[in-house]
This record gives sequence, C-alpha cells and structure tokens, in this order.
Amino acid sequence: MRKTPQDDEDSVKKIFGKKASDIFSTSRNSRSKLKYPNTFYDNAGPEEMKHLKSLLVILNDTEIAMLAEAVGINFGKSFAEIDRGSIEGVLDEADREDLYREYKKLIDQRENT
Repeated sequence: MRKTPQDDEDSVKKIFGKKASDIFSTSRNSRSKLKYPNTFYDNAGPEEMKHLKSLLVILNDTEIAMLAEAVGINFGKSFAEIDRGSIEGVLDEADREDLYREYKKLIDQRENT
C-alpha cells in the first residue's frame, strides 16, 4: 500500500496533536496577522527598531498623529484623543516602506514651511 501526504498528516497529528502545517505555521501570534506583510513588528531587527524610535523622537505630537494616519493606522477615534505613547506604540504595525515614505514627506513639509 502506497503512503499518501494525508497519511503523513494523520501520523503527525497522532503524535503531536496538531497537523504538520499547523506546527510549522509562521504565525506567531495575533499581531502577525496584520494588514501589511512588511511590518516593522514582523521583519525589523533590533537596529532598525532603534532607528525607527530615533526618527519618531524628531516628530512633534501632531506629526506623529499625521504619520499614523498616513500609514493607515486607525484607532476608531480622533488622534487628538489619543496620547503620543499609544500612537508610537502601534507604529511598528505599519508597513516599513509606507512609514519611511510618509516620514520623509512630513520632514520635507516641515522644511518647506
């Protein structure tokens, strides 16, 4: 009798209580199921996270809110009602390319005013 992939899945499930595909899934927790696959949270190393934090320090509270809005972060209420720390705390969920692009636009806008 020939062994099928289904037989392998059943064997793994008998031993480990989960299918092989579930065991080797890349999903670590609920944050890894974010809108963008290129988030800081899932992809940035410690140096890039440190760099991100150094960039955010340069922005004022209004600019932080503008950046969050520009990268698609939504709290379901006005950014004026949310403290800066909360906004900064979720910016690691932004797509990295989007954040850097929008950050540059904010800095350019600041320099031109």
